[in-house]
Amino acid sequence: MATTLNPVYGDVLANRGTGFAPVHETSEVKAGDTVMTRPNAVAEIRYADGCAHTVKPGSVVSVGSHVICKTSFPNFSGRMGATKYRQDPWLFDCHRYPDHCILGAAALVGAGIGIYYLVKDDDKPSSP
Repeated sequence: MATTLNPVYGDVLANRGTGFAPVHETSEVKAGDTVMTRPNAVAEIRYADGCAHTVKPGSVVSVGSHVICKTSFPNFSGRMGATKYRQDPWLFDCHRYPDHCILGAAALVGAGIGIYYLVKDDDKPSSP
């Protein structure tokens, strides 16, 4: 399996040695190629071993020959050594996970209202 570039959304460009060109669908890339995402875009580079790297908005990334992204996690017996692949987290991906952004916004608004009432200084007594 080859290394691939997946334009998740927005304007993604790749330079394969002949200048930057738009990428509209998953395509092969190789070591030395450059990926650029506009401020409105996210892309994913997936290496042959299954490791994935998220290219965040407004970034320029050079494709490597390989990426070390194996991480050890404790297995069920509590010993280290169970190896899993990890993807670079991008927690605020509102296009892929819109419910996370809605819940996050609701939590922020609720926290703001709560803080307002905690620090609000009015001269009215708490009880009649």
